[in-house]
Amino acid sequence: MGLYDNIATKVGDVALPMKPEAIKGEYLFPEDPTSLSSDEVGKWMFSLAAWNGYALRNLALADLASSEIRSAYITLLQIGLAGIEKTKGKTKVQMEAEAMAANVELVKIKERLDEASAEAGIWSRLHEIYEAQGAVISREISRRLSELRMERPVVS
Repeated sequence: MGLYDNIATKVGDVALPMKPEAIKGEYLFPEDPTSLSSDEVGKWMFSLAAWNGYALRNLALADLASSEIRSAYITLLQIGLAGIEKTKGKTKVQMEAEAMAANVELVKIKERLDEASAEAGIWSRLHEIYEAQGAVISREISRRLSELRMERPVVS
């Protein structure tokens, strides 16, 4: 069972983007979008939008999973901390370490939380990449439209 399986069922019938097939593996983003044909610009725009949607979908699922795991971790940690003797000078970190040493399940949940948080971070960075590259393509489209308007004679 994957990290998102029970989260995806909670989302229900909401339409979620599937993994796009337009770009597989790594790709080389054009360094000079002015050299692209109109068809190529359109393909880049839609491919990046599809991948951005997919990244946002996975970011949302990772955030939900992370929140659910964090809640379980906090609950178990509080139970563990309740059983630890509080002495003057003992830091929060030391008390958490004692609670984790006493409960293997707490360690496992903490590891799952760290993994879910890391995955959410990866999807967040991918979203930023797709969004930034989509903005470059969008600016190229705007630039071309502006050029067309300037070339067109004014009709009175």
